[in-house]
Amino acid sequence: MPLLFSHGDMVGVRITLRAIGRAVINIRLLGIVGAVLFAAVLLVAVNPSGAEDARGEGVRQGLGELLARRGEWVSTLAVLGVICLLLVGLLLWNRSLKALVAERTRELSKELAERKRAEEELTNANERLQVLFTCAPDAYFLLDPAGNFVDGNEAAQQISGYSNEEKNGTNILEWGAIPDAQLPRVREILAGSAQGYPSGPDEFTFMCKDGTSADLEVRTFTTRIAGRMFILGIARDISKRKRAEKALVDSEQRLRVLSSKLLTAQEEERRRVARDLHDSIGQYLAAVKFSIEGVIGTKDGREDSAAIKRLESLVTMVQGAIEEVRRIYTGLRPSVLDDLGIVVTIDWFSRELRKTYPDIRIFQYVDAKEDKIKKSLKIVIFRVIQEALNNIARHSKAKFAALSLVERDGALELTVEDDGTGFDVDEALKVDSDDRGLGLMGMKERVELSGGVFDIRSSIGKGTKVNALWPAPDRERS
Repeated sequence: MPLLFSHGDMVGVRITLRAIGRAVINIRLLGIVGAVLFAAVLLVAVNPSGAEDARGEGVRQGLGELLARRGEWVSTLAVLGVICLLLVGLLLWNRSLKALVAERTRELSKELAERKRAEEELTNANERLQVLFTCAPDAYFLLDPAGNFVDGNEAAQQISGYSNEEKNGTNILEWGAIPDAQLPRVREILAGSAQGYPSGPDEFTFMCKDGTSADLEVRTFTTRIAGRMFILGIARDISKRKRAEKALVDSEQRLRVLSSKLLTAQEEERRRVARDLHDSIGQYLAAVKFSIEGVIGTKDGREDSAAIKRLESLVTMVQGAIEEVRRIYTGLRPSVLDDLGIVVTIDWFSRELRKTYPDIRIFQYVDAKEDKIKKSLKIVIFRVIQEALNNIARHSKAKFAALSLVERDGALELTVEDDGTGFDVDEALKVDSDDRGLGLMGMKERVELSGGVFDIRSSIGKGTKVNALWPAPDRERS
């Protein structure tokens, strides 16, 4: 039986078949059924034996009829080859795709697990923050940059008396709960918060819903929630603290008034006792002295000389008593202060101290007019000078002391200093110190009660300086 293809055609077919076969073998992915069918078709098409089998003949005839044109058979084989290659490619792509899908599925599962953990952590964090926000003892509230109320915790609602629903969306400047005098500061805080600046602590008075007022210490911070900027405010109710502070100030004021009255009463009592000593005991002693001297003067030489000597010794004793009484009443309240003023008193007291302590050189300088120092301040100045100079004489071992009273820049300034051994001021002023300087505390109290400022500076081996300053408004004409 004649062949359907020429020798050249058969060579091309064989080359094509070998290429396809190598591809199939190398990739090992072509289906067995497809390979068998395709090989059978090719073998029947190129069988050279001329078999007499009727079925084979029928097949060849059918193929001959279908491929009447030999050129079309080659094209058909090429198409079949391309289809097989496409099938193989699809199979490889399918397997690769499955591998990619499996790998991506594992990655997605891992990402989903991590996202779930992150969401759980975020949920837990939000719950913790919500608990802190809700249960915090201080009032927490959120405002938008314009000052409109957004949210508040339980403490904010309890302090103000307003629920969140009542104030939600309303502007804090329009509540009428903040005094007009404090509204400018609220506007400054809102303007600064809009620029991202924190504020506080600031104290505000807040009018609550029930008509009472609360003193609040407020701090503000800027924050962002869902991309929007908000103002977080933290307000602490300091009403109890303010009431305690006011009670303490009132108590201190009452104590100052009482202390001032006690000092005034003390000075009045000193004045009275000094006057009584001068006018009664001093006068009686002087009278006794004059009487004894008179008796002695009437006696002549014939009288008992022993009796006269005893009388003369009595005169000496009475004179000593008179001097002691004078020392006592001048120490209580020198009459020269009431009679001649503070300027003369300073000079007198310095002379008296020089007599008692001749080893100490005392320099004094006064540049103040008597009539410009109010009367109640004169005794304070004298008591400070008296205490300071006595401390110098008794404790400092100083060789030099200087005091000055100067009117300067509308103020009256008193300074007493020495070159003595000095001392530890902090230790001397300690309240719980057993040997604390009551004299120092007394000077400080007198100066401050009279409206002045007291300062003492000293260090061991470098002397001491006491300074008292009374501003001009605290002074008046006597």
